[in-house]
Amino acid sequence: ITLNGPTDEERISILDQQLGFKRSAAESIVSKAKAGTESNGGMFWVIQIIIQLAQEGLLRETESGIDLTIDPGSIPIPSDMQDALEAQLDLFPEFIPLLECAACLGKQFSATVLSDSLELDRLETLSRLKEIEERSGIIKDIRQSDDQFEFHSSFMLNTIRTRLSISGSGPASTDVPQIIREYHQRASLTLQKQYASGRSDVVFALADHHYAAGMACVVDAFGSCMDAAHASVGSYNFKQAFHYLDLARECGQLAGLYKHQSIEGCEMEGGRDSTWLTDALSRDIWSLDEVLICCEYSHVTHKYENKIAKLAEAYLLGLDEDETNDNRARLLVATTRALYDAEQYKKAEEYATKLIETSLEDSQRATGMQLKGLSMVPSDLDGRVSLLEQAHELV
Repeated sequence: ITLNGPTDEERISILDQQLGFKRSAAESIVSKAKAGTESNGGMFWVIQIIIQLAQEGLLRETESGIDLTIDPGSIPIPSDMQDALEAQLDLFPEFIPLLECAACLGKQFSATVLSDSLELDRLETLSRLKEIEERSGIIKDIRQSDDQFEFHSSFMLNTIRTRLSISGSGPASTDVPQIIREYHQRASLTLQKQYASGRSDVVFALADHHYAAGMACVVDAFGSCMDAAHASVGSYNFKQAFHYLDLARECGQLAGLYKHQSIEGCEMEGGRDSTWLTDALSRDIWSLDEVLICCEYSHVTHKYENKIAKLAEAYLLGLDEDETNDNRARLLVATTRALYDAEQYKKAEEYATKLIETSLEDSQRATGMQLKGLSMVPSDLDGRVSLLEQAHELV
C-alpha cells in the first residue's frame, strides 16, 4: 500500500480551515516549506516552520485568522531542514556533477542546455534527470513546458550552490572553482548558438553565463551584457538595464574595451529615488551606451530631463573623430530628443537640423524632421507642418 502525502492545496486547507490561519499566511508557509522535498516530509516542515514562527513571536491573531508579522520572504527556515537537505545530497553522490551544472543554469533549466554543457546525449540526460526526480525529489520535470526542469525549491537550489561553491561572481573573482567556470562557459556556448539563430529570449541567460565564466569569456561578457542592457530597455526595465550596464563596465574595464568620457558638472543626485537609480546616475565617467540608456530613461519617465540633456550634449561634443558614423548618429538622435524633452527647443532645432543633414538612414532623418518641426517657433506654422509631413512620408 502506498500512502501519498497531502498536496500543496491540501496543506493550505489544513492550515486555513483546521488550524485557523489566514489563507495568505497559509500559502506563504506552505510555499516556504517546499524547500523540504516530498521524500523528506513536506507536511513535517510546514509544522516545523509554524513552531519556529510561534517561538520567535512572528505570528499574530487577526479577525480573519492567524497572520504573519513579517514579510513572507523573511519566513525563517528551520536549521534541521538545512541539515536534512545536505544529508539528502550525501545519499546521491553520483548525481553531484549533473546537479552542479544544473545549479549553474538556475532554478529552472533546459535539459538541452544541460546535456550540451556536459557533452551528454540528450536521451541520457533526460534519463538521469528522471532518476534524480524519482529517487530524491531534488528536481522535477515541468511537464507542461517542453525541455524544462526545475529544482524543487529555491532553498534547495541555494543549498546546493552554497555547498558546492557555485556563484555568479564576475570574471575578476578568485573564489570560484574552475569546474564552475567551465560549466558557465559551456552553457554560454550553447546559448550563443541559440541567440545567433534568433532566440532573443536567451540574451539575459547568455549575459549571466558569460559574466560568470571567468576571464576566458570577458570579451564576450562585455558584448552580451551590453545586449542584455539594451534588451531590458526594450521592455522598459531600467533597473535591469543599469544592472547589466554595471556588469558590462566591469568586463569592459578588464578587457580594455570600456571607452568613456569624463564629464564634469553632470553628476545627478537620485533624491528619493531607489538606490539603484541613484547609483546609476551619480557618476562622472560615462560610456556611449550608458548615455544612450539614460536618455531613454529620461524620455520614458520624464525625470532629470535637463541634466540628462546636458550630459548627452557634452558627450556628443566630446566624441572622438574616429567614432563610427552609426554611433555618432545614434547619439545625435538621443541628444536632440533629450533637448526637446527638456524643452530646450532652440538647441533641439539646431541639432535636429544637423540630424537631417548628416543622417544616412531615412528613419533617423524622419526623427530629425519631426523634432525640428515640433521645436520650431509656433508662429512658423507652415514650416512646422511641412517638416512633419515630410517626416510622415519618410516613415
